Amino acid sequence: PTATVMQVRGRSSYRRAPVPLATLEMCKSASGILRISGERIMKLAEELYQGGWISYPRTETDAYDPGMDLRAIVTEHTNDARWGAHAAAILAGTMWQPPRPGGHDDKAHPPIHPTRYSAGEQDWSHGEEQMVLCFLSAVQGCHCCAACGTW
Repeated sequence: PTATVMQVRGRSSYRRAPVPLATLEMCKSASGILRISGERIMKLAEELYQGGWISYPRTETDAYDPGMDLRAIVTEHTNDARWGAHAAAILAGTMWQPPRPGGHDDKAHPPIHPTRYSAGEQDWSHGEEQMVLCFLSAVQGCHCCAACGTW
């Protein structure tokens, strides 16, 4: 039997970009995506913080200060082989958007985000630190990208 499609109807759907990460959301999201326990995520995040790779990981803030230079954070990722082209595209034109603010700001610490770029360090155990940093980098890109409605 042969069939002919006469009409296709559909509609666009859009998911809003995620709000910046506070501690609880980082643990829930990262453990679900990376299949690592929330306790282990926090231990890895503390190690990354101690090494200067991410901001303080124990915060309830999910809104960036308007004066924070988020473009500088995204710029550090433009040379990455995995997502550098996307980071460059975000910075180059119409894809840039300010992150959607959450509803909490304790004024003590910013939301959790990478503070500098790393392709991976020799002393990172089992690559877990790199996975957490990659996760945070990807989420950071979604916060600043008008085209990223989902992640």
